[in-house]
Amino acid sequence: MKWYRKAAEGGNPDAQVELGQRYEDGEGVEQDYKIAAEWYRKAAEHVPDLGGAGQGRHRLGSLYMEGLGVPRDYVQACFWFRLSGEDAPDARKHLAPAQIRGVERLVSEWKEQHRPSPELEAALRILETTPQD
Repeated sequence: MKWYRKAAEGGNPDAQVELGQRYEDGEGVEQDYKIAAEWYRKAAEHVPDLGGAGQGRHRLGSLYMEGLGVPRDYVQACFWFRLSGEDAPDARKHLAPAQIRGVERLVSEWKEQHRPSPELEAALRILETTPQD
């Protein structure tokens, strides 16, 4: 836990998700969904969406679906699921068409505001096309 916390506090999204999961499960710490949600949110807000960022978005969406540590909120659940690249049918079935359009607008705005720099986008494209040994 000491090293996960140190890495998480240093901004590592993988460690943030791991720490959130520990709090969600009560593994090595007292179970606390609110603290789990805080760590998931920190991971979820990372750009680019590598490793822990996508996991944090998915897990934060799950907490919003269930109302664990955060208020039950299907709009927020759908938003975080959509940011993680999921369709979110379980959340969407609770929303009116106007709410779904609102979520899609918020996702587009978030992606535009959190766009990686052109240099980082170019580097990521190179990594995607480089064969891995």
